[in-house]
Amino acid sequence: MTALAGLCGPAVAHAEDQVLSQVSAIQVEEHVGWGHPFGAFGLSLAYDDRSTFSGGFGLGLDSPKSHNLPPLGVFGRARLLRWGRASLGVGVALSREVIKYEQFVGQNWSSWNWIPAYRATGTLGAEFAGDAWSLRLDAGIGYLLNGAACSGLDSLGNNVSGSCGSSQIPADLRSASQDARLIPTLTVTLGYRFPAVSWTSPPPVDVGPVYRSPGTAMHLSMWSTLLPALAGSFMLGLGIARSNDTALVIGGFASLALAVSFGPSVGYTYAGESLRGWGAGALRLIGIGLGTLELFSGLRTSSHTSQDDPRGPQSLGFFLITVATVSAIHDVIAAPAAAQRTNARNGLTNLSLAPTAIPGRGAASPGMSLMGRF
Repeated sequence: MTALAGLCGPAVAHAEDQVLSQVSAIQVEEHVGWGHPFGAFGLSLAYDDRSTFSGGFGLGLDSPKSHNLPPLGVFGRARLLRWGRASLGVGVALSREVIKYEQFVGQNWSSWNWIPAYRATGTLGAEFAGDAWSLRLDAGIGYLLNGAACSGLDSLGNNVSGSCGSSQIPADLRSASQDARLIPTLTVTLGYRFPAVSWTSPPPVDVGPVYRSPGTAMHLSMWSTLLPALAGSFMLGLGIARSNDTALVIGGFASLALAVSFGPSVGYTYAGESLRGWGAGALRLIGIGLGTLELFSGLRTSSHTSQDDPRGPQSLGFFLITVATVSAIHDVIAAPAAAQRTNARNGLTNLSLAPTAIPGRGAASPGMSLMGRF
C-alpha cells in the first residue's frame, strides 16, 4: 500500500533516497613480496573507484621491534592501459622503515643501517580487477633518500663507525652502502572492496519514531572508531618517542583496541541491531587480545634467538589483528545497511518526494508529497 501526504505551500522537508550500490571505493589490500616499502607483508587502505588514479596508505606487519615503528607510508597509482578488467599502470610510494645490513666486506665483518630509512619507490604493475576482488603484480625499484650509518674495521684493524659518507669509513664499505640504497621490489597484492550504501542528505523532519537514518548510522560508526583511534595512535607514537613511556604506550594501545573493537558497534546500536554490533565488537576485542599475546610471545622468542623473521606465534598474532581490523572497516561501511534492514522490518521503505498540485480556490497551489511504501 502506498501512502500520499500533501504539503501545502513551499516544501519544508525531503526524505532520504537510499540506493544500494554494489561496492564502495574503499579497498583493503594485503601484499606479499620482496623489497616492498611497507614490508614483506602488510596491510593497506586505498581509495580506488576503478578510474585512472587511486591512492592510500599502508602499514607493514612483518618483523616489528618494540623500539621501532613498523614500515609505513603513502602511495599513488595510475592506470595507463586497459583491456576489459585488466590494466597496466605505474605507481609511486613514499615510506619510512628500518633497514639493516650485516655481511663481510673484503675480509672484515661490517654493518650499515638506516634508522630510520626514507625511501621513494617507483613501480610498474599489472592488475586484474573484478567487481569486489582484485589481484595486482608490481615490480619496481626504490631509492633510499637519506644516508646510512656504517660500522667496520679500517686498514689498521681499528673499529670505526659513523656516517657512511665519512672519510674515516673504508672505501669498500662506503661503496657497499651506496649500492644498497637501490632496492628492487616484486610484490603480489590482493584487494577487496566492501559493499556500500549511498544516500542523499538525511531528512530534517521526523518521519516516524522507528525510522533509522542510514547516514546517521554510518557517521556514528565512523567517528566512534576514527576519533579514539587517532587519539590512541598519537599516544602510542608519543610513548615510543619518549623511550617507551609505559603509561602512554599502554593507554594508546588500549584506545586503539577499543576503537577498532567497539567503535563500529555504535552505529549498529542506533540502527536497532545491538546484538549484532556488540557481539561483533566482543569478537574483535578477543581477536586483538589473543593476537597481541601471540605477537609479544613471538617477539620474546625472536629477541632470545636473535631472529627477525616472524614465525609461529608472531604470524598468528599478525593474522588475528589483521582480521579484527578488516572486520571493523567492513562494519563501518556496512552500518547504513543495518539501518535499512530495520526500516524494512518496520515497513518504512522507499521513502521519496514527488511534486504535486494542491487543490484550492481558483488555481491549484504547488506543493510536495512525501511518498512511502508501508
